[in-house]
Amino acid sequence: VAGVRKYGNSSPVQLKDAFQIGSITKPITATLAYVLDQRNVLSVKTRIIDVFPELAAEMRPEYLNVTIEMLLTHLAAFPYMPLTEGNDEFSLISSDLMRRRYEYVRAAIKDKPEGKVGQYYVYSGGTIIAAAMMERKTGLSWGTLVSKYVYKPLEMNSAGAGAMSKPDAVTG
Repeated sequence: VAGVRKYGNSSPVQLKDAFQIGSITKPITATLAYVLDQRNVLSVKTRIIDVFPELAAEMRPEYLNVTIEMLLTHLAAFPYMPLTEGNDEFSLISSDLMRRRYEYVRAAIKDKPEGKVGQYYVYSGGTIIAAAMMERKTGLSWGTLVSKYVYKPLEMNSAGAGAMSKPDAVTG
């Protein structure tokens, strides 16, 4: 390791120091999706409705053909600021992250798209929906999947995702 622990401080970084490196869940989730696709676990062409058929009656028709790939490339047109999300109401539902992601899906599919699905780029919570789809298909949490299929093969033995105090995925 090289460098300092904190900008403006001369204390040298230590090998076991942990760092929060920002918003990386979107590229990590995309990497996971393509690994699962290559392993024939879940295709990136899979639609939301294929994984959550019980939500058909609640889903806006515009979202019926939205795939994991569209979610990961931000072409699903889900709103940047979902009306149904409101102040992270999902944190009040349960401490179970898989359940919270599923409830996010249930809420998001009711929101009006910001533009034409498949053509309108919106940086939104599509990766939350993609993660919930992977969880449903495999029965494993997003954190477990990331650890198993991304971190461990890359020998990222101390990587994690989520808040540093309460990560969703940790290896090592």
